[in-house]
Amino acid sequence: LLLARSNEREPLAAGNSPLQTLARIVRSGVIVANAITSSKKYPVVCFSEVPLVDRLQKRKFRSHLGRWDDEPYGIAIRLHAAKRIGLKPVIYGVPKQRTQLGEQDQYRFQSKGKTFDWTQEREWRSNSSVDLTQLDIDEVRIFLPDAEQAETLQPIADWKITLLNDSAATPES
Repeated sequence: LLLARSNEREPLAAGNSPLQTLARIVRSGVIVANAITSSKKYPVVCFSEVPLVDRLQKRKFRSHLGRWDDEPYGIAIRLHAAKRIGLKPVIYGVPKQRTQLGEQDQYRFQSKGKTFDWTQEREWRSNSSVDLTQLDIDEVRIFLPDAEQAETLQPIADWKITLLNDSAATPES
């Protein structure tokens, strides 16, 4: 599964929570490409190939962004489906290597980093918004922290919901 990176989802307007943002994505069926944390020239939708449990265990507050790098809310899609709709793996390197890439691959470039090894993200990107309605119902999964929040999305979601922190709930509802 590829997990949508929370910092690449629709920009959060003031007062909007991750759950409200996820609800907007579920209602529309689209993850909107943006350039909040990537090169401003290349709006993208980012996914990570790192297992969800690993991502959440290593999450950090990013003071320069004013938020956590990952939230326990999101969308995952199967890798074969991601490839089918055009997602491609990120090309990691040093900044000068970006100019060596063709224009069609520039959006895929990510600096390896100096203080953080960005290759650990194992990212995949789309250079346009991702229309989840193109995917089969079993190729998309929503994840949420608990059953109470799942009740909010259940009426509008066609996809399965996985609960992360509710010990009273089954892993899938």
